[in-house]
Amino acid sequence: MRQNIFAIRGQKVIPEFDFARLYKVETSTLHQAIKRNPASFPTISDLHLE
Repeated sequence: MRQNIFAIRGQKVIPEFDFARLYKVETSTLHQAIKRNPASFPTISDLHLE
């Protein structure tokens, strides 16, 4: 999993797809969990690159 962690502007970043895979869920399920309980994910900011 280490190869999926990148350093961007001095911050360690993991793509949402890889983060969801870490928890064995779909990315949409991960988004729902973050919206429903943001305190469980205090270091996650909603930055979406499209």
